[in-house]
Amino acid sequence: MEYLTGRERELLLHLLHHQELKPVAEIAEEINVSSRTIHRDLDKLADWLAGEQVELERRTGSGVRLKGAEEDIEEIKLRLQRPAVVEYTPDERRTLLICLILESDGPVKLTALGAELKVTIATISQDLDKLKDWLELFSLTLVRRRGYGVEVQGAETAKRRAMSSLIAENVEEKELLSSIRHHIYERNVQTEQGRVAERLLDMVGENHWSTVEQVLSNMQDQLPQNFADSAYIGLIVHLTLAIERISVGESIDINADYMDNLRDTKEFAIAEAIIRKLERVLELSIPEAEIGYITMHLRGAKLRTPVENQLEVDHLPVALKAKALIHEMEKLMGEPLGKNHSLYEGLVAHLEPALYRLSENMRIHNPLMESIKENYADLFTKLRQATDAVFTESYLPDAEVGFLVLHFGTAIEREEAAAPLHALVVCSSGIGSSKLLESRLRKEVPVLGDLENVSLLDLEEMNMDGYDLIISTIPLDPQPLPHLVVHPFLNEEDTKAVLRAADSIYRQQSRAGVSVKRKEAHETPLNLYEIQLCVDLTVQMYHRFYMRKVAGGQNAEQAVHWIMDEIKKENIVQDAGSVAKEIWEKQAKGFAIPGANVALFHTRSALVNEPSLTLWELEAPQALTAMDGSTTDVDRILLMLAPEQERKEVFELMSTISEEMLMNPERLDVLRSGEENDIQKHIDEVFREWLKRKIN
Repeated sequence: MEYLTGRERELLLHLLHHQELKPVAEIAEEINVSSRTIHRDLDKLADWLAGEQVELERRTGSGVRLKGAEEDIEEIKLRLQRPAVVEYTPDERRTLLICLILESDGPVKLTALGAELKVTIATISQDLDKLKDWLELFSLTLVRRRGYGVEVQGAETAKRRAMSSLIAENVEEKELLSSIRHHIYERNVQTEQGRVAERLLDMVGENHWSTVEQVLSNMQDQLPQNFADSAYIGLIVHLTLAIERISVGESIDINADYMDNLRDTKEFAIAEAIIRKLERVLELSIPEAEIGYITMHLRGAKLRTPVENQLEVDHLPVALKAKALIHEMEKLMGEPLGKNHSLYEGLVAHLEPALYRLSENMRIHNPLMESIKENYADLFTKLRQATDAVFTESYLPDAEVGFLVLHFGTAIEREEAAAPLHALVVCSSGIGSSKLLESRLRKEVPVLGDLENVSLLDLEEMNMDGYDLIISTIPLDPQPLPHLVVHPFLNEEDTKAVLRAADSIYRQQSRAGVSVKRKEAHETPLNLYEIQLCVDLTVQMYHRFYMRKVAGGQNAEQAVHWIMDEIKKENIVQDAGSVAKEIWEKQAKGFAIPGANVALFHTRSALVNEPSLTLWELEAPQALTAMDGSTTDVDRILLMLAPEQERKEVFELMSTISEEMLMNPERLDVLRSGEENDIQKHIDEVFREWLKRKIN
């Protein structure tokens, strides 16, 4: 009998005991894996059954079943019940092998590893040869000596990254969600995970999950509201792994200067609050370096939706990359993508943590990679070409390019369709996959109108009045609305299921009843008072703009302090020295425009009284760090100041000015060498365009 994995064996037994046609999604839910996994395993079962008297029947839209004589089916059942001689595939065995070595606090004998995995020492040795390169991806070294055994040497941070990567690559997100929810709701239902997945979860310290999740749940208000479910799960895995490693005496080190840089980020305060809370709950002393480690995770986390009203000037380096990528894809695809604001917002929100992950050598797992390459092969190839052209200073791994495919696939396929039914979309993998699913739903199921993407955990707290059904990529607990599980790519079977559900809903409620139930649109027109506020803001900013020369004989840092002293005379700031220091520290990250003589200096501070936009001309060019990390000579500084607490329109307008003046080639040319009147005319145009968008 040819080898079947434990999961394939379980699927075959399920089909043997349920001989009626059964939808793949239903089977997936019952044995607790994804529909994608079931389809892959069915291909293997079809090959396995080729030499048998039993046939695998697959009907699109109806499901799958086994066909054959009763005695032949019983014979296969009996054969499956006999103990298998081989327990693991080579990949599964190597996964378990690396688990055993990573967890060990010293060398392990090859004889012990062979006995544990029920293979010969020669097989273990061959497996270790293949694992060596994988470990090197994490800067880990495999040390092997005769009489000594084998161990993994390297930094604790590297070992944790390797452990996290093992989990991401071998345990489906759905299994992690199911296991976490098992603790959250104190269910008595045991998940039927394979032994490899179970072993990986043991390595993380699954027994701490309920504690960590409870702490995070109590801190929801402090966590980013637009976390993807996958990022939330990743944070739980990150924290439980840290606690488990600390409890066995392992701890991380972090460079003091780098730690100081992390302290200046907003994520550091969140990470510190999480760690302090865990210390109290677990009565465990957690080293401060762990705060830096969690800060890095938060900064590299995938988002579920773009951050509303937060496309501020801090995002400008990323915004430049997003614009360049869109422009490159326009040339390659022949599609007008430049005015697609949803695509632009989604790219900025995705690229911010993605570029941070690259800079910190943090790997990301893309569970949709196989399907992306299959369904969007041409788009993936073109995006590979575009990213290589735009991100010249770093190479984007295929997993990152795959997520970008989802954003561009959405933009290219999207069709607007007004329709009466409203649905909640639960997609755990992040902005790209959720937007792609929404786009496919709009295209394939035109009866759907308002689609709102929510996280799994948000769903538990939602008021579902105003919605008709829930469409998700993962199975959910019983819900008050009809619930469908679909693929992120919405295949033909999924589309038919959604259409059937829509027909059923129409039969149950009249159109009048539906209209009463409808959820109000998120975007409502501005009232006259709000329009007046926007007009007043643009008029105020326009009249306050001016261009001045900086007194001579000063370097760039001295010039910033001189400028702030001038600004203070107008009562725009309270403490010129402190604001100047904030600005100078921020500019070190790189806010000069590559290849131009202009830099953007900005801050949002409690020490700023009113919004301000000014342009300053230096006596002599100063070498400053540009947004791409290069050095460029700057003799003009565009200065933006905003109070810490302000109306969202102020930050929207600031963001619009920075994008239009610095990313539009024509406007940038005027900013580089134009006179004050010319620059003011362009600012006036930007303000007018912004007002039109707001009012319309």
